[in-house]
Amino acid sequence: MLAPGALKILIVGANGLDKLVTVGEQQPYYVLECGQQRSRSKPCVGNGCDPTWSTAHKFNLTEEGGVAATVRDEVTKGIIGQGVIDLARVRQYGKDEGAVVLMNLGNTPAGTLRYKLKFQPTPGAVTVPQPVSESGSHVSQDAAATRSPPGHAAPAGPAAAAADDDDPMLAAVTNKVSLAKAAM
Repeated sequence: MLAPGALKILIVGANGLDKLVTVGEQQPYYVLECGQQRSRSKPCVGNGCDPTWSTAHKFNLTEEGGVAATVRDEVTKGIIGQGVIDLARVRQYGKDEGAVVLMNLGNTPAGTLRYKLKFQPTPGAVTVPQPVSESGSHVSQDAAATRSPPGHAAPAGPAAAAADDDDPMLAAVTNKVSLAKAAM
């Protein structure tokens, strides 16, 4: 059993997205799904294959082990790519960042989605350790292979997870989200 808690996800952007639009510029957006919760970004206009969102989202976790991410195009309504953000490291260390390889409907790579994660367990919740694979890792070999874009090393261990402590960009985005929710 995994400890319940609050997950903050900052979707930084994407790189090398497949182009679905043949005339004009595509306007990618993403949808995140975690259990029964869902959150959508606004379309990114002006940089269709390498969009930047810097958008924060909050989810309440219970037993979820991943967040499904789907990147779509606002113009064609088509799916550019899909992937799953693995939550094992953020549940273990409290923070994680990396990228997930998005796969198109033909099951070929369609780009990468960059993210930063923070997890705060519910106070008083009991944490039961996750099963460890034969390799001694909490992350499957497939998930580890999709953690970072080519040429970039994934952060490793508790020291790397804590390296972005007090990240000013994440704090600013989180503050904006909080203010926007309070205004609603």
